Amino acid sequence: MSKAAAGHRTHIDQFFAGPGARADQWLRLTELAEAWAGGSGDRAKFEAALAEMTPTEEYHAYPGPHLLAALRDHAESGDASAAARLARRITRALLTRSYRQNAGDWDAHEDDETAPADVLSDVKARMDKILSNRLAGARAAADRLALTA
Repeated sequence: MSKAAAGHRTHIDQFFAGPGARADQWLRLTELAEAWAGGSGDRAKFEAALAEMTPTEEYHAYPGPHLLAALRDHAESGDASAAARLARRITRALLTRSYRQNAGDWDAHEDDETAPADVLSDVKARMDKILSNRLAGARAAADRLALTA
């Protein structure tokens, strides 16, 4: 066991803490990777956080051993920007659960950095559809009430 892992042991009960705790770990790892890539963080903190997450991540199908190994490889080679990109992609896929439909989320070399504006426009379109459906339902209910009154 590495010194970083020995300093803070990961307990199996963290596996059962739910997706919120797991998402928090991935967001923290992404922040550390981005800080390292931006020059305000360091590689040791990123590697320690990744080592801390690894025991519980081995129980999950995604990101799986292939993508975890790719993250470790980026860290070992000192490629902070690649580590940040991959950590960001994995975190986004976990938060949106897109890895269930998008085969590219499983590829370590896929570089589909979607611009935030594109993501926001997709979310806006979905919300518009949901709201218009609910509005139509509310209008129909109001019409039924008007007919019975």
